[in-house]
Amino acid sequence: KMDSTEGKSFYAVFAPNDVTLTFNTGDGATTIDPIPGKSDEEYKKPADPEKPGYKFEGWTDKDGKDVVLPERLPAASAEYTAKWSAIKYNVIYKNGDILVGEIEKHATDSAVNVNAVYGPALEMEGHTFAGWLNSVDGKIYNPADAESLSAFVMPAGDVTLTAQWTVNTYV
Repeated sequence: KMDSTEGKSFYAVFAPNDVTLTFNTGDGATTIDPIPGKSDEEYKKPADPEKPGYKFEGWTDKDGKDVVLPERLPAASAEYTAKWSAIKYNVIYKNGDILVGEIEKHATDSAVNVNAVYGPALEMEGHTFAGWLNSVDGKIYNPADAESLSAFVMPAGDVTLTAQWTVNTYV
């Protein structure tokens, strides 16, 4: 029978846990495969995801707090969510090659209300302003006409709205 531990050393031995890092990058973004491994192992950090019209701002944890990916795999599995900020692009109004009004900045996926003042202020002899031709979607927008389109969703890139005219007919 042994009543003493004198002269003996005892060590706790821990086996590494199986863990997985998962990444939620969101709709329209590049995906990142889960990273499995053992806790405290080194791993290769993934490349930053990409999403058209957005800038990658880093990762958040399950509680929505900003985090930096760990250098080694953590003691427990973890999920990270990509944080994005919308890039602002230009909306440019033109009459032929002439700039009309101010260039506007709008964030990707935001609603853009087409300017209702610029069109009616334009004049072209023998013509009536018919609206603005959108360089991206090919549609005509005329907020002065209740039956016409008056807003669009900002794409991931600049939009030029070009004045469109109809010829006046005289009887």
